[in-house]
Amino acid sequence: MKKITLSLLVIASLLFAGTGCLKDKKFEAQEYGTQIADIKGVAFPLAASSPIIGSINSQATAQEFQLPNVVLNQEGKAATDVTVTITPNNALIAEAMAADPTLDLTELPADAYTVSTLSVVIPAGQSFSDVFKLTIPNSTLLDPTATYALGYSITAVSAGYTIAANQKDVVVGFAIKNQYDGIYSVESGLVTRYTAPGVPAGDAISGPLDGNPDVYLITSGATTLSIPPAGFVGALYWSGGGSQVAGIDGLRINVDGSNQVTVTSSGNATLTNWAGKDNYYDPATKTFYLAFRWNPTANVREYEVVLKYKGPR
Repeated sequence: MKKITLSLLVIASLLFAGTGCLKDKKFEAQEYGTQIADIKGVAFPLAASSPIIGSINSQATAQEFQLPNVVLNQEGKAATDVTVTITPNNALIAEAMAADPTLDLTELPADAYTVSTLSVVIPAGQSFSDVFKLTIPNSTLLDPTATYALGYSITAVSAGYTIAANQKDVVVGFAIKNQYDGIYSVESGLVTRYTAPGVPAGDAISGPLDGNPDVYLITSGATTLSIPPAGFVGALYWSGGGSQVAGIDGLRINVDGSNQVTVTSSGNATLTNWAGKDNYYDPATKTFYLAFRWNPTANVREYEVVLKYKGPR
């Protein structure tokens, strides 16, 4: 069996998520989750980022696809084994599409996969479990233009734990890797930050992008790719490569039939193609020419970059 690599957005958050990832100010202030006083909870740590879409290879041999970890919302680790019951809940797929009309998800056929377990045990001395996985025996039988999804809910837990109400449901899925998926080198580019329209900040992170860290383009549809957000490998950087670009989570690029590209951000509706600039893909050199801007009426940001295919993820 060949194990595949899920998108970096999922890998970094799912495989290494633990109680530390959940302890932020909002969590401590009880704005979400269940960590209050002496209550101990269990959760899907990336429920707030659902749907979580990765990608798989097109191949006739079996592939393993990592599903979300189940974690403890508490200080420290489990004193005894904690058994968490997970229930399929594909009604969540329709809810996700209703909440975001840009999504086009297809329920993964029941005969196209097996699931490792729906009864997950977090062993004593541990803070999470990563045994929740799918196996796809033959992805060549799936539609390469579809984005497949499944919904799951945490429905029961042992050992006196409580289910985190806002972190119990998740939609997770994948697309078959498209022709653009991969690691791209930053060939050139320029970023400019403004304190107001027409007023450049002139700060140290405005300037050329040449030599910045590689960018990951991750399949999210037949002709659509996502770029990881700040905090993950493969994200975009400001000039100099010292810090990643934040505030544009859910960054996606879509390639149309004439190789023209549209750039959007589900986390920032102000982000659009930069009018008057070229946004296109050159299939001969496997190179993307991207130019986009956001916050046009406030602290404007303009980003122009050339990304050239370097190799598979």
